[in-house]
Amino acid sequence: MAGKDLHKEPFDEGTLLKLEIFHKYLKEWLPVFLNWRYGPMPITIADFFAGQGKDADGQLGSPLLILETLMHHRDEILEKKVKIRVLLNELDAGKFRLLQQSVDEYQCPPFEIILENMPFQSCFEKHLGDLESGSNYIFLDQNGIKEITEGIFAKLQSLNRTDILFFISSSYLYRFRSVPEFQKYLDTNRITFEKSDYHSCHRVVFDFYKTQIPLGREYYLAPFSLKKGSNIYGLIFGSNHTYGIEKFLRICWSLDRQRGDANYDIDSDRINPTAPSLFDEYNVPKKVQVFEDELRERLLKSDCQLLQEVYRFGLSRGFLPKHVNKILRDLRGKGKVTFDGSLPSERIHNIDGSKTVKRLWDNRE
Repeated sequence: MAGKDLHKEPFDEGTLLKLEIFHKYLKEWLPVFLNWRYGPMPITIADFFAGQGKDADGQLGSPLLILETLMHHRDEILEKKVKIRVLLNELDAGKFRLLQQSVDEYQCPPFEIILENMPFQSCFEKHLGDLESGSNYIFLDQNGIKEITEGIFAKLQSLNRTDILFFISSSYLYRFRSVPEFQKYLDTNRITFEKSDYHSCHRVVFDFYKTQIPLGREYYLAPFSLKKGSNIYGLIFGSNHTYGIEKFLRICWSLDRQRGDANYDIDSDRINPTAPSLFDEYNVPKKVQVFEDELRERLLKSDCQLLQEVYRFGLSRGFLPKHVNKILRDLRGKGKVTFDGSLPSERIHNIDGSKTVKRLWDNRE
């Protein structure tokens, strides 16, 4: 199914938000690996659907946002002698020529720029060996749904020190899930839209990808739904480290302070922060209430739990340490649980692995 060419006109609001999320995470991600505590490690930033670099008004697209961000760190890159590869792939010949012209404007960058003009899967397989040997941020801004297959997603998960962000046209799947063209890319029989409304279709697609994480593998995913006109699109972020998912969720919650996963009222909560309801329960989004109830039940059904595992549970549901801390402090204040020391607001990977939350005996069910 042919998609709209986003570069022949100015980027719309949804595209700008997608680029904002991509760029904000890049600016959070890059310093972590420039300052890698074990010494310099090769870094690859890959944009496999790069486009021509700019929109009709000269607004920077993802490939030029990558180059601008790296040039901002030019001195640090040179000082630390970090090997950085920027992989930009664009299949369309016309867009590729324009991309080349835009990239040529960057004189003597302190990093390698690799330009490719080939189908995504061919490009991915060609560079897979390099991706396996360093740290990577991979952006997959596909036009439609067909490229991030279950097989590709499995390979992306298997890459160490790799964070991914990919775009998918979820409402296309919702509308055309019975069309054979879609079924050959993803097993649409396991994407159960029937139990959800149209506005939540990207969450359903996200849940499908969650089922593709092998049992026992530590891997974190988070969605962000984007409404553009009547269509629902979305981003899915993936990381094998809690610090990666923390950083991404922090960006999402800064953009959607109600639920942290959409640029619209995805659950039809109709909450107006400037004019709250007189009844407190109507000021809490459904997603937040469900999580808080679920977390309370989890904390009160076991005598002792590792604190780090409690935070990981929150991250797996799309919630930050601060959201978990609210419930922990509430339950401690009510004499239902106890824990030692202060609670962290970030970097849960640095928590003492033996630190626990204990349920008080008189609260056993």
